[in-house]
Amino acid sequence: MVALTGARDWFDWSGWSFTIGGTLLSLAGLYLTFREARAAQHRAREAGTAAQAARTASLEAVKAVSSRTTAGDIVFIRKDLEAVLTALEAGRVPAALIAVRTCREALNRVGERLESTASRGEIRKVLSDVAGLQESLELALHEGITPPRFVDVSALLSRHMDTLSRWSEQARFQKAGAL
Repeated sequence: MVALTGARDWFDWSGWSFTIGGTLLSLAGLYLTFREARAAQHRAREAGTAAQAARTASLEAVKAVSSRTTAGDIVFIRKDLEAVLTALEAGRVPAALIAVRTCREALNRVGERLESTASRGEIRKVLSDVAGLQESLELALHEGITPPRFVDVSALLSRHMDTLSRWSEQARFQKAGAL
């Protein structure tokens, strides 16, 4: 019996040792898991920050490209308006009508890209005047009505070309999204 009592003590001590050892190993595992979770959370935060930075950079690039495209379109619109004046001065109503149609299409494209409400209001005014000129030229060409006076058209289009020049300079020399 004494041998059993001694064996029982040994079993008790060895069981207790395994329990303590298992607890310590569990605590060590818990600590390492917690540490890895914090590191993973930090990496996730950094990845989120990098993703946000990439998103912001791509939006800025899109705005810059849009701004440059808008500036280029405005230059072409000004050239179309100059072509209208040149054609009207030479008495070539069909050529003026083609240039007005091209200009109106480009103005609509630019109007879609403009961010500023004030600029959109101004572009609507230019579009309205160009649409009225297009209608007058179409009536002159197809109905035989007298085309609008060159002096009136020149004054109107010159005012709009000045506005377009200002927008072009803003789009070229200000940061992305100038208009």
